[in-house]
Amino acid sequence: MSGTVATKSYLSKRGYVIRKESITTEQLVSLKLELRGKPLVDDKYNLFNRKDITFPLYIETKTKIYIPKVYGITHFGMPDNLTDNYKGQAWDSDLLIDFTGSLHPYQKEPCEILINELQNGSTGGILSLSTGFGKTVCALYLLSVLKRKTLIIVNKVSLLKQWEREIQTFLPGTEIGFIQGQKNVDVNGKHVVIAMLQSLAKIDYPDTLFEEFGVTLVDEIHNVSSPVFSRVLMRVNSMYTIGLSATPKRSDGCEYVFKWFIGDIVYKSTTERRGLHPIVQVIKINSSDYQEIATVNKITGQKQIMFSSMLSELTTMAKRNRLIIELLKQKVTEQKRKVLVLSDRREHVKTLKKLLDEDGGVNFTYGLFLGQMKMTELERSKACQVILATYQAFGEGVSERELDTLFLVTPKKFIGHLQNTTKAESGKLEQIVGRIFRKEHSERHPLIVDFQDNFSVYTSQSKQRLAFYKTHFSNIGFQDCQVDLDKHELMSITAKIIVIKKETNTDTDTPIEDNQLSKNMYQQCLLD
Repeated sequence: MSGTVATKSYLSKRGYVIRKESITTEQLVSLKLELRGKPLVDDKYNLFNRKDITFPLYIETKTKIYIPKVYGITHFGMPDNLTDNYKGQAWDSDLLIDFTGSLHPYQKEPCEILINELQNGSTGGILSLSTGFGKTVCALYLLSVLKRKTLIIVNKVSLLKQWEREIQTFLPGTEIGFIQGQKNVDVNGKHVVIAMLQSLAKIDYPDTLFEEFGVTLVDEIHNVSSPVFSRVLMRVNSMYTIGLSATPKRSDGCEYVFKWFIGDIVYKSTTERRGLHPIVQVIKINSSDYQEIATVNKITGQKQIMFSSMLSELTTMAKRNRLIIELLKQKVTEQKRKVLVLSDRREHVKTLKKLLDEDGGVNFTYGLFLGQMKMTELERSKACQVILATYQAFGEGVSERELDTLFLVTPKKFIGHLQNTTKAESGKLEQIVGRIFRKEHSERHPLIVDFQDNFSVYTSQSKQRLAFYKTHFSNIGFQDCQVDLDKHELMSITAKIIVIKKETNTDTDTPIEDNQLSKNMYQQCLLD
């Protein structure tokens, strides 16, 4: 369809609208075939599942077809006509809402690039800003320049609260509204409205609710490429559309979906970190307590690993859990670190907390950070020296600046077996690692403690994470450690049983002990 001019088209709150009379039947069929979300298919695991998993990215009526704004402009050109409400509502010219923050030089660049794009005819774009970059502050600066009624879409209540706090801090005087569920809907007379993505997807709000918005800003933009959430973007089109994400990647390869609605990536921050470089402490664990749980596919006769069941068993390994607790105590007590402990299993997190409760040698604060906890409880846990959380709960939008250490205590696969592996789950690891880069570390090196289980599928997953660390960070130190749990009784396990095998710094490929920046860090490292 590229290059075809649709003479009878216009822009509306529901996207780019084409009158069907202005294109041929063949063009319409071709357009509908192209405008479908087509998640990457895993041939190995989808061999016998022939269900159509594609989904439409258009809305068709008897006389019109509504398509994503940016796709329409790219393929058919900018239409001459706009609906009366398309531009939305500008802030009052006499309204005194000024940005009270101060952008760092590295934050000014993406803001200036996007503003220049919008002032020169673009309708939107995506800022890919790494975790800790300050994307919320950048976004609020952009809103202060655009000065139009804005809809901010988030996918977590914690993000909604965070945006509210940041708006009050950096745009004082702003009237803030919300779209959350059936009851918390307040948009009239508001300058900025924060909406829950799930509410927009599930509830059929009247179209009039969105008429006044001149800017639509989607936080964590990569979440809206699913069949359900992509429909939201067909309802909230605005004159300007902005997407934010630290990792605009999807494991299903559907990044083009949100780009068709919002715009292309206009700026991507580098992965180079300011401050002291990170160090990964790899704890390679050997144990006879590991269990491989598998089944045989009745059709193919091939063995299939039951990873979920294996993971559940792994989290109950008493010696392994004791090792986690002892190493955690060492990091907090001796090195004065603030640690985030992440597990895939909710029950595992609770088990670790119970072990801390029962340990008479614990002299630091710790707390759970889990889904369905009250906001006051979550805030109290974030203030602790150790935060015990699941990957899911402490994911997108959760910010705690003082964190400097990350414990990955369950094996996790980050590069899948999809056809396009470059678009697989590495983005999720980038977000997880980013939890400890909310600030520039100048006093101690940020530390990632990666528990790598030397057994079955866990081994290949460990290699995937190591490959990620080496490619993601331009300068990183490694400390390779080993421990054989079979050689120790449960109650004799301490941090001292870990054997340091090798220490290297990737930018020079030399032993870390020769790197003066890291000597202080390793004076407190584990010894055999």
